[in-house]
Amino acid sequence: MEFETPAFTWSAFSSRVVFAAGGLARVPDEVGRLDTRRVLVVASGVSTAAALGHLRGALGAQFVGEVRNAALHGPSALADEAVRTAREVAADV
Repeated sequence: MEFETPAFTWSAFSSRVVFAAGGLARVPDEVGRLDTRRVLVVASGVSTAAALGHLRGALGAQFVGEVRNAALHGPSALADEAVRTAREVAADV
């Protein structure tokens, strides 16, 4: 028996979660909704490589960089590095 999670969109405070099959294809629309132009993608792990490639292509010139060593509750040095990267590429989202 295959379990299928229903698609949903959740918004709270300054966060918005869009969960759906093929959700990566919706990222450019979400970026446009925020009226932003320079996207820094934060991810980690080998399993994100394909998704990052897809986002690079879908966002085109809006994709300005990536932080690949993200960690939940990681050391402040990782956060500092991500902030430096965001400033270097002038990311606005």
